[in-house]
Amino acid sequence: MFKYVTIFAACLLGSQLSADIIGDVEVQFPPSNYEWQVLIDQDYVKDLVPYCPTEEMGQFQVLTHREGDAFEIFIALQAPVDEEEDEEDCESESLACCQQEINEQLNRYLPNHQFVLLNLNDSNNEGTLEYALYDRSVDLMHGYARHFQKDGTSIFLLYQTTALASEYNKAIWTRVLNEAH
Repeated sequence: MFKYVTIFAACLLGSQLSADIIGDVEVQFPPSNYEWQVLIDQDYVKDLVPYCPTEEMGQFQVLTHREGDAFEIFIALQAPVDEEEDEEDCESESLACCQQEINEQLNRYLPNHQFVLLNLNDSNNEGTLEYALYDRSVDLMHGYARHFQKDGTSIFLLYQTTALASEYNKAIWTRVLNEAH
């Protein structure tokens, strides 16, 4: 479980109503006046760092979007299912324990920032996550993530935004993540 949370945290360092195919996953983005643009994908990484083993990382794509004054990022990552998942997690996989581990990693690079896990639901094959990234007391970004397995592949989807946190935005994006297949 902590492996999934770590992948979501590492993701910190998609047009009008239409389905977009990202790798093998179909995502139905909400209506917008602007299209989602590819920021980073495997081809970009291969061109930038030719010796980078992108095959080992699986397929991934990072999309960006602006909605009003808000900056949005959508990340899709697909990797083979790891049958021998590391169990070096905290003895109790509690929210507080995961929170502490993530902040230790994050504070190496961003010492004044805090990654706050607001909600975490996890099982062996599927889970969701809600989080916020703070700079001292200011909410810089918040987001929602989901992981699930499909045809022997682990799928990680993450949405994050600089928009003000609201129940409306949460409802839209948790629905988008949960309906992706």
